[in-house]
Amino acid sequence: LTYQWQYKTPTGSWKNSVGTGKTTDTLSTTATIARNNYQFHCIVTDANGNQVISDAVTLAVFGIKTQPKAISTVAGQNVTMKVAAVGEDLTYQWQYKTPTGSWKNSVGEGNKTDTLSISATTGRADYQFRCIVKDGDGNKVTSSAAKLTVLGIKTQPKAVTADKGTTVTFKVVATGEDLTYQWQYKTPTGSWKNSVSEGKNTDTLSVVATAARNNYQFRCIVKSGSNSVTSNAVALTVK
Repeated sequence: LTYQWQYKTPTGSWKNSVGTGKTTDTLSTTATIARNNYQFHCIVTDANGNQVISDAVTLAVFGIKTQPKAISTVAGQNVTMKVAAVGEDLTYQWQYKTPTGSWKNSVGEGNKTDTLSISATTGRADYQFRCIVKDGDGNKVTSSAAKLTVLGIKTQPKAVTADKGTTVTFKVVATGEDLTYQWQYKTPTGSWKNSVSEGKNTDTLSVVATAARNNYQFRCIVKSGSNSVTSNAVALTVK
């Protein structure tokens, strides 16, 4: 007897296999996601050229086909994390992890589906998300972890009342990656202009409380890549 194993994709035609054991009675193949729902059969030939073909059998593979992707966004946006899995009778459980915490089950919208929907708040900056997928036989696979990067103002600057001649500071706390800062000021009757004071391109601006700056307003524009957010405007009152 001689043997020839063949395979067929869900939409294709029969082709000779090149897997290990393809011309023996036992074919070995790796169960990859790409081979999910492939069919296999074997053509057996005797010395007289007679042939019989075995029944076709299906390879059902359980696994993650598409991993969730990291997301970089601005605070206030709604974002989705998505996983694509193959298998039968699948169930899903999304989980999250804070930068210093452990994995916990998410209660967000779609937490038991293939798509999790969440609001990108500064409180969730640098959270990681993953999905645990189970099939009907109780087998389990866990997706890769995807990071949520949120550009936003976590702590707004505060208004300051100070004595004339003292140095005061305005501070902003922002979340995001590769942040840049630009402090601006505005006179009571003017428009916003970039500050030239100490710390103008950092998270903390230092200015001298002069009589001329009484009732000036200050704010900070924070950028990450092409995205930007602007802090609240706060006043400097000079006594």
